[in-house]
Amino acid sequence: MARIMLWENETDSRCLPGVCMACGSPATSHESKTFSWSPPWTRYVPIAGFILYYTMMRHMRVEVPLCDRHRNYWLVRRLWMWVPFAILVLGGVGLVMLLGAAGAEEAIGITMLLGLLCFTAWLFVVVILQSIMIQPTEITDRSISLKCVHEDFANALYKLQDDKKERRRRRWDHDDDFDDRPRRRLRADYDEESPRRDTRTAFRPERDFEE
Repeated sequence: MARIMLWENETDSRCLPGVCMACGSPATSHESKTFSWSPPWTRYVPIAGFILYYTMMRHMRVEVPLCDRHRNYWLVRRLWMWVPFAILVLGGVGLVMLLGAAGAEEAIGITMLLGLLCFTAWLFVVVILQSIMIQPTEITDRSISLKCVHEDFANALYKLQDDKKERRRRRWDHDDDFDDRPRRRLRADYDEESPRRDTRTAFRPERDFEE
């Protein structure tokens, strides 16, 4: 997997290669994905960390090219993260309530221990999914950096960026050649080689119709 950096004017679908960002296959669609990012240190600030995390959060929208297989890339991964969590919480609460109603207090302790183990396993799965999922590593006012991007997409993007730089360089060279051409000398009013202009503005018959 690779890391890439996109400028704000490169996040449009017309500026990105037609390669799936997830697997490198030919892209068939684009998903308008709004990425969010906060400085990592805000997560470890006690008490005010939660406020700082959302206060300093930045967003940027990217029209991500995806293939048919990965067109629901983020939806599938969100389901893998939150559906097990919902089942774990609702199932655990319901089971504890049933055991409490049945008077099985010893079983409640065992159930809570198993629930804690399942919650730890769920956190482990979430960490793994977050580590292999396309997500931002930094968002600024003008750019976004993404990780876990497929190598083929990164190579295609670099080629597009290099071609754009080459076209810009050629255009600059052409403009420089145009500026180096000799320019015509402007004739001043006092230039002896230039014909004298009639600067008279008022009409005077005795002067203009002399015989």
